[in-house]
Amino acid sequence: MPNLANTYLWKKRGLEFDNFIGFDIYTQNRTTKYTSGTLFHWDGMVIQHLSERVGFGVIGSNLTQITNDTGSVADLLHGFEGRAWGVGPIALYVAKVEKPRVFFSSAG
Repeated sequence: MPNLANTYLWKKRGLEFDNFIGFDIYTQNRTTKYTSGTLFHWDGMVIQHLSERVGFGVIGSNLTQITNDTGSVADLLHGFEGRAWGVGPIALYVAKVEKPRVFFSSAG
């Protein structure tokens, strides 16, 4: 799964921007002779920090299959190519700022 990720912290405004881009590359299942197609995915998040311990924001995701599945069932059903988008809120709380032992986040 080759990927690239970055985080940008705009401390003056209390904003955090996160991106994750990756590819899922599969090999053939030897038993079923089935190979899932390659997937591209992007996940992004923007958080407004209210303090060092509390923040809220939005998270989004895209998943796109860029090659068809292959195998007898996949060939019969034209490759099972798929895609999905999602977006929703996120809230976070860090229980202890120095060496946090507990970190909560909730995405909806």
